[in-house]
Amino acid sequence: MKSRARSPSKVENGDNKKVQMCIGRKGQTNNSVDISSSAQLRAEIFQTTLPSEFPHFLKCMLPSHVTGGFCLSFPKRFCVSHLPKHDANVVLVDEDGDEFSTKYLIGKNGLSGGGRGFSIAHNLVENGVLVF
Repeated sequence: MKSRARSPSKVENGDNKKVQMCIGRKGQTNNSVDISSSAQLRAEIFQTTLPSEFPHFLKCMLPSHVTGGFCLSFPKRFCVSHLPKHDANVVLVDEDGDEFSTKYLIGKNGLSGGGRGFSIAHNLVENGVLVF
């Protein structure tokens, strides 16, 4: 049985932060070591094309990001510099402009609540790599 995510949650409140992110390929389901290494290399190459004025980082997907829990931690330096100083809604915007509302938890330096729909909608797999 294939799970489907609900429609992206649109957030209208102007106080919300938006995090633009890119995914290598929607529908990619392989998760072998070779694919993982390839995904990491492709993400690193893509990252070099991003303008320096936009902060960015790579995130390798762990089982807890794609199959259970769905809490996604970010680098502490990124959180301190670019995310709210309190728990808040953060909107993930993918390469197609689709928006996914999540909850940023300052105590965890990461996202929770909303991550499951995002993961399912993008067929995220363990060892995949995202560019935020």
